[in-house]
Amino acid sequence: DIHDRVQAQIELQYTTEMLEEVGQMGRIGGWRLDLDNNTVIWSSMTQMIHEVQGDYKPSIEEAINFYKPEDRGKVKEFVRNAIEKGEPYQ
Repeated sequence: DIHDRVQAQIELQYTTEMLEEVGQMGRIGGWRLDLDNNTVIWSSMTQMIHEVQGDYKPSIEEAINFYKPEDRGKVKEFVRNAIEKGEPYQ
């Protein structure tokens, strides 16, 4: 039904906007991994935190290098497990 699809799109847009606002207020960034292109897509707050341009899309390795050196091994392990085993992480 087209009405249900339109309603779902409206709700998704609202949720996306609300998440962006919450991220701005709390200075909380987020990111997702695009395995097809081997790139990371950052929220606007993550871009702001790392002082990069809005069109910057780092590779997985580049994104991990933004973490503290002592945390990078753990982040690599989480990413690897997510890719290979489908395990979620935060």
